Amino acid sequence: MSTIIRSISFKNFYNYSGDYENNTYEFSEGINVVNADNGMGKSKLFNGFLWILRDKVYDSDERKIIDITTSPLKILSDKAKVGGEITVVSGVKLVYEDSRNQYVIEKSISFTKKKADASFNNQREWNIGEVVTNVTKCSLSSLSRPIIVYDLGEQVSIVRNLISPAMHTYALLQGEAIDNIVDLSDSSTLTSTIETLTDLSSLKLIEKSCQSFSRNAKSDLASQQRNQAINLAAFDEYEHTQREIEKQITDVEAELSRYMSEYTLASERAAKLQAQVTNTEDRIRFQTECKNLDKKIADADKELQRRMANINNYMFKQAMPWLLINSGDSVSRFGKLRDEYTVARTARKLVHDPQSFASLLPEGSPDDISLKKMLENHQCFVCGRTFEEHSEEERKIKALLSRSESHAKADESDLHLYFDAIQRNVAGYMKTDAIFGAIAEEKREISRLTEELKELRKRRRDAESEYYNYGGSKDLFNSDKDTNQIAQYGKAVKDAEMYERFIKQAKRRLEDLNLDLAAVERNMSNLDGTKKVPAGYQNLKDVVLDVQQIFENTRKRIYEEVLEKLERRSNDFYAKLTAGNNVMGGTMVFEKTPFDTIEVKVLTDTGSELTGASEGFQRMKKIAVVMAIISSRLGGGRFMYPFIADAPFSAFGKNFINNFFETVPDVFDQSIILIKDLYDIDDPECLSEDGHKILDSMRSGELKGTFYVNRIPEEADPTNLKTTIVRYK
Repeated sequence: MSTIIRSISFKNFYNYSGDYENNTYEFSEGINVVNADNGMGKSKLFNGFLWILRDKVYDSDERKIIDITTSPLKILSDKAKVGGEITVVSGVKLVYEDSRNQYVIEKSISFTKKKADASFNNQREWNIGEVVTNVTKCSLSSLSRPIIVYDLGEQVSIVRNLISPAMHTYALLQGEAIDNIVDLSDSSTLTSTIETLTDLSSLKLIEKSCQSFSRNAKSDLASQQRNQAINLAAFDEYEHTQREIEKQITDVEAELSRYMSEYTLASERAAKLQAQVTNTEDRIRFQTECKNLDKKIADADKELQRRMANINNYMFKQAMPWLLINSGDSVSRFGKLRDEYTVARTARKLVHDPQSFASLLPEGSPDDISLKKMLENHQCFVCGRTFEEHSEEERKIKALLSRSESHAKADESDLHLYFDAIQRNVAGYMKTDAIFGAIAEEKREISRLTEELKELRKRRRDAESEYYNYGGSKDLFNSDKDTNQIAQYGKAVKDAEMYERFIKQAKRRLEDLNLDLAAVERNMSNLDGTKKVPAGYQNLKDVVLDVQQIFENTRKRIYEEVLEKLERRSNDFYAKLTAGNNVMGGTMVFEKTPFDTIEVKVLTDTGSELTGASEGFQRMKKIAVVMAIISSRLGGGRFMYPFIADAPFSAFGKNFINNFFETVPDVFDQSIILIKDLYDIDDPECLSEDGHKILDSMRSGELKGTFYVNRIPEEADPTNLKTTIVRYK
């Protein structure tokens, strides 16, 4: 029976703040989906499995897997860091079952502040405890109480029983880790993978043991032949030649091993560089998209700041008083009162000082501008007569002009003029362009720009994530430097071809040396004369050689059978995974090379080799091969451990993902898929169309499993960031 994970719970673990009971996923056999957008806890959930199984976590800052003790403060939720408690605990608890028992594994770390305002990131301001591991087990066949496991060796054994360390590579996939499981362009890596998962490596060990027995049997036989030789000098000469040939064979075998190792290294280099060269276009596309989005974000942010500054300008820098905003009818009422006040005030002045509002000139007297013009031309515009400078007429005109100007200056300090200016300045705003309307328009633009920035930043995060998924690195993100990848790839290919020639030459040399050795051994056996060597020595040598040959032939036969089955099942799975796509991905053909490795070629219907398939097709081929290898295991056709994958589908299309969900139950008894591709923020349930279809299949019983959606508060700062777990099925 496979091991099955029943639940995993978190306590103040990254953004899973709070206790275990508030942060629990319960799983079943079948497919278990955790659907979440970027930043909503998928990778943190995966880190929980990594901590339980490997005492490691994935550090998103370093972009690599590190020991949990390297930066333990990072796992503690920010909400717990700012809380009022001096000591807090971060932990993960996992429950799983096998055919006999249920096991509970809990790992936790205690954090104590050295001061009330301890830093979020400075570990020196915290007392950090050791990792504490608690394990219990309970028999499934009885109602006995859980037994606490104190023995450290048994604790380790229980953790390893969940997923064997040898299977971690195949059971724990994060991002595009599928690329590292099986490399279809690297024959030695594929060979090693097949031998690991099909147990063929054990046959190779038996062969090596037989080789050792064979050497011992040959040594014993040679010793007996020497004792019975009729011509000892000739025998010594043959024996000397035998040793020389055996030494040459040993040297050539060492060279062959080195050549095969160098060939493997060159092939791996070529494969890795080929993947990088293949993905270069995609990396450049997402790198360019990131830079374009950076510019759009900067422009939108600049416009947002300008709009916010406009509100300040409307309020305080315009030629109008901000205190009259929204005064409405108050200004109109003020204008009416001001007019009434002006009439009453003028009437009072006329009673007390008639001259203050009366002119010495008759009706139709000129205004101040006309008076100034009269002084310039030395002519009265009323009577038409001219006058001399410094004359009595000029003095009277200047007196009239001075009295008008002094009256205006006196009125400038009048409060009436201040309010008159107020009314003049705000008059325009009290109509269609009222200031509150202008500010409202700015607020609408600010709201729009804020949403636009939110969307742009999300697209920027997604583009950067895709850049890394296609093999990009933080160090080279802003670099346009040529890495000479194509030249390096060409050199690696030439090196592989060179060592391939060396391997062929070494194997031919070994064949010749073995023929020479057999001839020498025949000559040695002919020197025993009438004194016969006991038959048991020769028989033992022959039997050991026969056994060695039997195991070698058995291994080759099983290998060929497995390859045939592997090829057939790989293409079956590949057809299922790519169903519904218009583009044909070719047919995979598995071939054993003369170097005891396996090559996979993809052929078209016409038999020519297919190259340049999309990244999605390439990865689906690898998944198909992994499924085929697992289902080709000797003694069973299913994976005996949970299959856990974090965001493995970034390069896959819609059909690929749907087909994967339909195919994966054929191989894995339990799979836990952490995915963003079924998430739709605009849907009330945050599900895409495909997400709804998968959920409906589960609810109808057509598809067995569970379905969760992670959510976080919008625009939450780190101290309030908390993943909320919503179970739909």
